[in-house]
Amino acid sequence: MTFPFRSPSIAALVEAIDAAFTKSDIGTMLLKADADGCDPDRADNKAHRLQLVFKKLRAADDEASTRAALEIARLTMFRMANTTIGGESRYPEFGPLRDALAADGWEYDKDSARLTAIVPQVSAPEELNGLEAELEERGWDTAALHFRRAADGFGAGDWESANSQLRSFLEDFLPLLAEVVRGKRPSNAGAAIQSLDSGFLLDGEREFLKALWALCNERGSHPGASSQAEATLRLMAVTAEARFLLKRLTG
Repeated sequence: MTFPFRSPSIAALVEAIDAAFTKSDIGTMLLKADADGCDPDRADNKAHRLQLVFKKLRAADDEASTRAALEIARLTMFRMANTTIGGESRYPEFGPLRDALAADGWEYDKDSARLTAIVPQVSAPEELNGLEAELEERGWDTAALHFRRAADGFGAGDWESANSQLRSFLEDFLPLLAEVVRGKRPSNAGAAIQSLDSGFLLDGEREFLKALWALCNERGSHPGASSQAEATLRLMAVTAEARFLLKRLTG
């Protein structure tokens, strides 16, 4: 297990939280992030308290500590991004924190209040929000709900939940897509892939979709069964393929 933030990001988080949160606010935030067990009994000041919290989280280096650290970062970015003057965060620490998190591969999207892994040259929040918007525009509300929950689970560091929701998303999305293309809704995702194969899917795409569906059926919401790297692969691959398929419906 690799902790999601390096020392520079932790330092930026400590400075940002110290500036944006009161002592009691920090206690509440740690409760929300399920990190109150790392809250020290004594500390010299807010910054020292936070340093001790992150020291314990980094030492644990497990799924729970990763989820807690990501949620602390998300809650901090939410506070700073939504406390503005003239449309800009009133905290000078906001820019340095955003840049530090980006250097570790994380991007905060204000519109969805999500912290998302960055893919080089791709705006992950834009892709996620774009797919969700397309699904909602078509009235595919169940598919949109599962996808939203997958993205939220990923942003919270709950890899197994994200993977499980992606499976549910494909289970609803693929038959809906096949119904639009063929006029009849298949009974399951596997049958939908078969239905789409003739004349709609590109060469090799049927095998890709079958492999993606098989991957999403393995190691879903079971504790300790997944990892950030695997969850990132699933989320990015499913998002990109779903948007690619939908694009063909609109030309």
